Amino acid sequence: DHHPMRSTVYVTSNGLDLSQSGAKFEHIEATFVTSIFPPRGPSVGGTWISVFGSGMRKGLDCLFGGSPVQGYYVDSREVQCLTPASRRSGGSNVTVTVSGQVDGNNMAEFQYYDNPKITSIMPT
Repeated sequence: DHHPMRSTVYVTSNGLDLSQSGAKFEHIEATFVTSIFPPRGPSVGGTWISVFGSGMRKGLDCLFGGSPVQGYYVDSREVQCLTPASRRSGGSNVTVTVSGQVDGNNMAEFQYYDNPKITSIMPT
């Protein structure tokens, strides 16, 4: 699982003497999306998808064409999200975000298809 690197940062004005107190700094690995599964689902929503990549961690969300949904952490390589409903069929970018911050490396496309329609039942 993901473990951030923690450090204390000190300030110097002359390259020799350090400040008495330091500020805590935490380096967190960047999140990258490599794929999603399944890559398509009905426009009514409700499809669980797995978002695969690296740097996954708790607190990530998924955006479906701008509609945010909560991400569920599985491990450092997977987050799961439940697709929201869409008013149209076609492609929608799925973006994994941290606190709403979007990075271009975090996109995959999810295809919405029209909801099935029953037109007749045989035999009657």
